[in-house]
Amino acid sequence: MRTALPAATATALLASMLALPGQALADTTSAPAATPSASVTAPASAAPADTTTPSTSPSDTTSPSDSTSPSDTTSASASTSASASPSSSDTGTPVIGNVSLVKTDAGSVLQVTTPLADPVTWLSAVLTPGTTGSTPVATVTLQQSSPGLWQSAPLDLGTFGDYVYTIDATDAAGTHVAAPTIGNIDYNLSPWFHDIAGAPATLSYGHEILSVSGHVDTYNPNTGYTTTPYASASMSFDGSGFWSAADGSFSDSIGNAVGYNARPTTTSVQYSVGAFGADWTTVDSDPLTWAVAPVEQTRITLDHTSGAGLGVGKLLPITGVVQFQDTDGTWKPLADYPVQLGGSGFSYIQSATTNSSGRFTLDANVPTAPTTWGVDLPAGTYAADPYLAPSSATYQVVSVLQQLSLQLSNASIDQFSDLTFDQTVTSTNGRFPANRVYVLESPDGRTGWKNLGYIPVSGNTYGQAITAWVDNPHGYWLLYSPAGYGFAASYSNVVHTFRFQTAIVGGKPNRTTVAKNTSIVFQGTLYDRGYNPWTVFAHQQVDLFFRPYGSKSWYYMAHTTTDSHGRFSLWSKAVTGGTWQVVYLTGSVWDVDAAGPATYVHA
Repeated sequence: MRTALPAATATALLASMLALPGQALADTTSAPAATPSASVTAPASAAPADTTTPSTSPSDTTSPSDSTSPSDTTSASASTSASASPSSSDTGTPVIGNVSLVKTDAGSVLQVTTPLADPVTWLSAVLTPGTTGSTPVATVTLQQSSPGLWQSAPLDLGTFGDYVYTIDATDAAGTHVAAPTIGNIDYNLSPWFHDIAGAPATLSYGHEILSVSGHVDTYNPNTGYTTTPYASASMSFDGSGFWSAADGSFSDSIGNAVGYNARPTTTSVQYSVGAFGADWTTVDSDPLTWAVAPVEQTRITLDHTSGAGLGVGKLLPITGVVQFQDTDGTWKPLADYPVQLGGSGFSYIQSATTNSSGRFTLDANVPTAPTTWGVDLPAGTYAADPYLAPSSATYQVVSVLQQLSLQLSNASIDQFSDLTFDQTVTSTNGRFPANRVYVLESPDGRTGWKNLGYIPVSGNTYGQAITAWVDNPHGYWLLYSPAGYGFAASYSNVVHTFRFQTAIVGGKPNRTTVAKNTSIVFQGTLYDRGYNPWTVFAHQQVDLFFRPYGSKSWYYMAHTTTDSHGRFSLWSKAVTGGTWQVVYLTGSVWDVDAAGPATYVHA
């Protein structure tokens, strides 16, 4: 059951009212449940004579009603206050303080404060509808419920709306106020709160969103608190607007107690929920309190705190785990949180985000000289959570190895099995170990690498074209620089070309010494292969060439076509001594040329 306003509370309220004359009582003042013995008459009558001064306090026989208000309600509150200033006490007449419409279990009552130093002995109010030309509907006599605090019985005006009050008072000498106090009250259905709760109980890391829920039902100034839902009420929670549901329930949340990415500096915070009543007057709930936890500690544990002999420019993964100390004292993974290398502020080398286990990988590049890096949680930036204390760890690059950067591009193979590619070779310090890089060949790009030779280098080169004959036109190639001279071993990317490899088996003359103009015969087989074993190359043309002794020129002598087994047979006359050779000259982009042995025949 709601109780009458305690005397101590009334005295405190009175002191604040005297400090701010004419201001309204807040809507969170307690609702007196007692019904003072006071008369309500309609229409308004003239003020009583000085000889009819009522007693200064309610009679003990006017006990409060036994009716109980709904549970968990907000305290009874003033919904309307005087807008006029009180009369001056300089004239020696009674002074009127604040005038308020206060909610009680039995309905709204009129409440007036008066200075203790200038006691009032009688006080009444005339209530008139706020529409122009209206006549008074009630005259209310107020009783003193505590020193300086006067209260009417429930008004029960019947009709909702805006009312104008006129307050008159007399003191012990029977002197009336110099001029009646006039103001307005809002006598309408309004919301009242119950079952309101906030979450979480304590603001801490991961629990930074303030949520509130509860119900608003309807307060009827004629009858008091009801259980009728105050549906579709416009409501607010620290500036966040929302609406109550059809059953009067509501819920809302705000992202942070004191603004974006901030933490309260106090040990607790308080907020109320507001609901708009008629004429957009605001009714606030009792304040809700959230505790604020101390800033929680963090720690970074690196898997490795240093590295030595690292190749300059190479990828250097720095890994570890981040934890935070929860409010219960346990250390837990700090998930989905940024970690920065080389700075905790806006400037850093690299950043990463922890996974659900708090683990992270910072992909750095080895510097050109030994150095020490900080591994930091952000501080003083929007990435930092204000509920966490930033922490740091240290990673040391103890020693480094210089590095060559090797790159191959635009690789191709022609019919002569000449491999062409562009090479780019750069050094982290402008030096080149042994002033050379090697070319390696593999049949499959994974195994069987062999050294084909080296390419001289003396400075950074970019896109330099290199051409060299290779024995495998469908091979794989890369550049290689071995470790040494303060350099780490370096490898280029792998390039690949494809043409079918061809070969002539046989192709020698049947005799190597003949008389002039004697015919000689050349027989053999033509083969080719791709990635599979050698197979006969059928129906292909082969040619016979001759270079006379002492000459540098070759001369075409004959040709034939291989049979279905890749075999061929050629003949020609030896008119003089010289060198003979059978060749296959491809006309396809998929094959390379082939040549039999070059054989000298004496004639």
